[in-house]
Amino acid sequence: MPRFPQKLQINSSKSLSGKYLPLLAVVVVFGGLGTALLLTSHAATPTANLEAEDGTVSSAASNVADSTASGVHTVKFGSGSSGGNATCPAYPAFPDASCTGWQHTGVTLRTVKAGDSGPGWHVDVVGGGPVFYADTAGAVIDGLDIPFQLKIFANNVTIQRSRVRSGGYYSVFIGDPPTTYSGLRMIDDEIDGMNDPVNPTIAINESDNATFIRANIHGMGSSGPRLGSGTDIEDSWIHDFHQNPGEHLAGLSSNDNATGIILRHNNISIDAVGASSTIALYRDFGKPDNVLVEKNLLNGGNYCIMAGIQASDGSYPPVNNIRFLNNVLGREFSPECGRLAPYAQFSSTNGTGNVWSGNTWGGGAAATSAHTTGDPIP
Repeated sequence: MPRFPQKLQINSSKSLSGKYLPLLAVVVVFGGLGTALLLTSHAATPTANLEAEDGTVSSAASNVADSTASGVHTVKFGSGSSGGNATCPAYPAFPDASCTGWQHTGVTLRTVKAGDSGPGWHVDVVGGGPVFYADTAGAVIDGLDIPFQLKIFANNVTIQRSRVRSGGYYSVFIGDPPTTYSGLRMIDDEIDGMNDPVNPTIAINESDNATFIRANIHGMGSSGPRLGSGTDIEDSWIHDFHQNPGEHLAGLSSNDNATGIILRHNNISIDAVGASSTIALYRDFGKPDNVLVEKNLLNGGNYCIMAGIQASDGSYPPVNNIRFLNNVLGREFSPECGRLAPYAQFSSTNGTGNVWSGNTWGGGAAATSAHTTGDPIP
């Protein structure tokens, strides 16, 4: 814990005359100036105040319910500069257009064009068309409308309160093969795949330690964000994909050795005949480990969840700590959430620490009496 200087002790039995009077005068003068500056600062600066005893919260913070927290509530801080909703409603409500993307922040976007540049970014013409490059480590890009592909060639880049509109194979591409980059943060952004009728658009390729908060991702023909190790996606709305010929869709997908993934409190809605799953842990090139899927609303796919733990013939090697907790499997498009079944490839025995707990049926237009909303999914 930080150490604080001891309080000035004044012995009342001693006179304050002599050398103590000048010291006291200095303390009084500087104390008065400090109080004036503090009051001025508080008047000009947004604050988030907490009272330790009664939990009062003000400004860019909210007191939200969370059954996993001590005391059943937690304080959730938002961006004081957003100008709009700082957080999405807490579970059991779910994110939607009202709290994801850039619009809820109140920002006015600046549309960029070829030749534009700013701190940590520039737009070049490549192959006959403009491409947005973020190529400075630690760059913060804010309030931009990017109507073409975004390429990230640096570590720890932040994209916030912005929109990317691009079809092709990737709306956002991170890396400059063989070089890879990590630490991307996308907060209050919209990624629009433009319903490209030709290319199997993916929102963004996998990279390590990427974070997506309150993202609005739509118009893809293949997948939302690919999941690299350490990916954290929360409070996001992933919806309205389409199927291009021969493509298999997934809301979120991983197909290699990614580990340490967190998918929490997202709304994923994938309504297309060729959709594999809302969340797909594929086993094409490796196996996942240490994945937490918690408090999401899931709708669509052939299976709402592809857990990637156990193949039907038992051929997969063991995986560990794959946890599906307190998710809601909706019935907006199919009576079983997925067209074939609510989930596939889950096993609590093919490895250690694999848990399926608290997952329940949701409602929706395709719901039947076969399940009651709120009932557990075994």
